Amino acid sequence: MKRILFVDDERRVLDGLKRMLRGLRKEWDMHFVESGAEALKILEQRSPFDVVVSDMRMPGMDGAELLNTVQERHPGAVRMILSGHAELELAMRSATCAHQFLTKPCDSEHIKAVVTRSFALHENLQDPRLKDVVGQLHSLPALPRAYAALNAAMADEEVTIESVADIISEDPGIAAKVLQLVNSSFFGVVRRIDSLRHAISYLGLANLKSLVLNYGILEEFDSASAAPSFDIEKAQQHTLDVANLARRMHEGNKKLSEQAFLGGMLHDIGKLVIATNLPDLFERVSRLGRMSGIPTQELERRALGFNHGDVGAYLLGIWGMPDPIVETAQLHHRPSSVATGALDVLGSVHVADALVHEVEEPEAASRLDAELVGRLGLEEHLAEWRGFAATVRVGEEAA
Repeated sequence: MKRILFVDDERRVLDGLKRMLRGLRKEWDMHFVESGAEALKILEQRSPFDVVVSDMRMPGMDGAELLNTVQERHPGAVRMILSGHAELELAMRSATCAHQFLTKPCDSEHIKAVVTRSFALHENLQDPRLKDVVGQLHSLPALPRAYAALNAAMADEEVTIESVADIISEDPGIAAKVLQLVNSSFFGVVRRIDSLRHAISYLGLANLKSLVLNYGILEEFDSASAAPSFDIEKAQQHTLDVANLARRMHEGNKKLSEQAFLGGMLHDIGKLVIATNLPDLFERVSRLGRMSGIPTQELERRALGFNHGDVGAYLLGIWGMPDPIVETAQLHHRPSSVATGALDVLGSVHVADALVHEVEEPEAASRLDAELVGRLGLEEHLAEWRGFAATVRVGEEAA
């Protein structure tokens, strides 16, 4: 049974949640408490909870303070804020500690869908170390020049959405955080947004400025605490090359090309997490990879039981990202494990990743999934795509 803790200082709200969710009592072990102090007490006394859902505005200890403590003491729990539209500014304070944001009133079907999705991710990725590593993240580190550029842009009174989008489109860490926020219920989005320009438009420059300048949702990459061999400039260059090539594969289909660009931007986000949170492991895997020629993802799985694709998928999943983006992060090295009859986001990012690696490592074995290429009849396009992979650079055909 999955365990969920609901926290709200209003008894009537808790009673309403109990009534709404009564039908799930055989599936969920639910507990309802009226304060942050009570929540911390029950978290310490009972077996681990899978999800903590807290109101934002509470006396004594508000939701952001509570979830910050939960993040520190119980990082494996998925953390959610359940609050009202009028409390958007307060909710922004929780942007570094909450995985998802729900708005009141919230019907039982929506709560069930969001929580069930987090459970599905837990089921697919059981390793507690993975949950703890991801659960401890406040934000993803950003490329120093992108971080500086965004801060400068946010301080400019005349900045435009276009110029901000250009900056964000060059950094996976910033892009992931913006998409996490805009896909929350606080912005009234009825479907998941998978375009960076749309995301920034929905979020609005005023909210983005507040989040960047006042609430510190971003942090600059610190090379001193990361794995010594991790070159963030090179890693970001790779993701941009993959994103640009994946988008090119879907020319003529605006929606799919934007999804493919985003999938390429975020496909290796798990590597960034491992390099900055498990630097010793990253170094060991990198060294073994150079000596043995065994793929990085296989060495990670041998050492941890999961790989960077799993890490990325788990993070993006509990952040509420669109399913094709989550799937691409997890399966971009093995797309044939998912049946598909057409070149989708996962397939195009896999091919783009493999072709860009051919340019970066011409002596290494090809990473192309031959089964996928043959099944989708992609052979006739490979020469053109290889040519583009050899010339693509950051900024070309900017998102």
